[in-house]
Amino acid sequence: MRLLACTETVTLVRHVQNPDGDAYERETIHGCSWYEKTGGSLSASGEQPNASVIVRIPADVAPVQLPAIGDYLIKGNLPPRTQVDPGNLARLNAFRISKVGNNLRKPLPHVVVMCE
Repeated sequence: MRLLACTETVTLVRHVQNPDGDAYERETIHGCSWYEKTGGSLSASGEQPNASVIVRIPADVAPVQLPAIGDYLIKGNLPPRTQVDPGNLARLNAFRISKVGNNLRKPLPHVVVMCE
């Protein structure tokens, strides 16, 4: 048995802190599902548009190092020379990972990632 609608490619961008400063590593994952919801949230300055994303990564395509809170997901495969840094994450339509669920048990083992 396999998860439905796992036809998307996503790019996982990991935030890595090292002595020389922040770095960003990326990994392409094929065969995921991507569900995006748009909406709004109320703040002191009125309603602000926002979006949330839920991505399911089947166990057989999940990376060895699972996504973590603070990493980013981008729908699609980034061209190899695309620079990934804090200054262009918004331009790349990157979503910051806020929750990660490890559902690697049967019958449908997968990792669920929630982003904002």
